[in-house]
Parts: sequence; C-alpha cells; structure tokens
Amino acid sequence: MNVSAEVENRAMPGGTFEFELNGTQYQYVGGTMDGKAIAAWKYSGPYVGTGFDLGLFGGLKIYLDAGVVFTSKTAELDLQIPTAGLNYYNGSTWVPANVGQLETDKNMVLDDAQKELDKMKYFPVIKIGFMYRF
Repeated sequence: MNVSAEVENRAMPGGTFEFELNGTQYQYVGGTMDGKAIAAWKYSGPYVGTGFDLGLFGGLKIYLDAGVVFTSKTAELDLQIPTAGLNYYNGSTWVPANVGQLETDKNMVLDDAQKELDKMKYFPVIKIGFMYRF
C-alpha cells in the first residue's frame, strides 16, 4: 500500500508560500513550488476479520469485510522538498535556504513522525465490493 500527497503552489508574482519544519520557517517567493509527502507501507502479517455477502439478484452480490492486520512493519515516510527558490528566516531576515539545515530539519520531523507511526502495531481494514458468480 502506497500513499502520497503532492503539494503544488502557484504564487502570484510577489506572492509567497510559507511552511515550518522543526521550528524553522521556510518560504518560496513567486513562481511555482512542487513538493511531495510519501508513505510507503509494505506490510505482512496475520489478518483477522469477518464479513458477509448478500445476493442481490441473479449472480450479483455485494460483500462487506471488516477486520484488522497485525504487523511489525509500519509505513516508511519521506518528504521531497525542492530547494530552488527556497528561503528560510534566520531570525531577522529571509535568506537563501541552507540545504544542510533543510535536510536536518526534514529528518528530525520525519523521525518524530516515524516514532509515532511505529507505535501502531495493527491497522483496521474495511472492504466493500460487488461480485458476480456464474
């Protein structure tokens, strides 16, 4: 299971897009900013659930299944933040972003989020669908 979110901002000329990572303020000025947040989860583990199917007509059926997956693996998180046109606030003014500082801030935020995600040892699952038997 892979989940991703793409962030795109088209600021008006002179407009800005600001965000904060690990207490550091970052800003894009004008133009376009494309970023991506990714959660990749390749799980394996036992599944416990229950479900039913209900015949509608002919061979058409609707089914519902609900349960939980128990796993020792959690999603791996990543942030892709473009550095072109990126500035950060150094306490008194906006200056071009330091790539090393950005990576440090990004890694600290990802580590904190990963620690919280690692606490989750089970994931609920709900499936609903249609089937046709002939």
